[in-house]
Amino acid sequence: MVAEELEKRRTRRVERHAAVRERQARIDAAEKQYTEAWTGTKVADNDLAAEIAVLQQRIEEARSRTAAQIAEYRRHQALAAAAIRREGCNVEEVADILDVSQKEARQLLSEARSLHRAEADAVEPRADEVAAEPVPAANRATAPRQELTAGRELDAADHASEPVHNELDSTRAPAARVSIDSSPRSVEAGTARQWQAPAAR
Repeated sequence: MVAEELEKRRTRRVERHAAVRERQARIDAAEKQYTEAWTGTKVADNDLAAEIAVLQQRIEEARSRTAAQIAEYRRHQALAAAAIRREGCNVEEVADILDVSQKEARQLLSEARSLHRAEADAVEPRADEVAAEPVPAANRATAPRQELTAGRELDAADHASEPVHNELDSTRAPAARVSIDSSPRSVEAGTARQWQAPAAR
């Protein structure tokens, strides 16, 4: 009887141990599955971040390239507006020819003048550069000089388009001074000074 009872206890203990081992094996398998999935998630996130970085770099390059192209096209637009302006057209006519607003036409002309000045400044050497290394006149570039001349012509055209009444005012100013100088009081004062001059000597 005692031997049978001990055998039963031993059997139950083995069964319990086997059940614990099976349970632990299932837990280990589930934990392994979770860990593999977690690792895969992290790898996918890293791959996504790397792909996004590449795409962002391409986007920035595309934006920079497009901005440079637009700036160059804008430069050509400004130079075209300046060329029309130098043909004697006023701002309103430039705007009408280019089918833009007068504000946009003025902006284009202003940008053209800035371009001319910048190119002229790029040609003109600084004082310290001239003192350090004189540049022969024969080696100076002529094309930027032409741009500077074009800018000056553009400025002259702007000054020539000022309202006419300013010119009329400038022509009337000397006449007003003549009328003041030729007033009777001025004549009398001048005559008195002429009579008094010999006495003073």
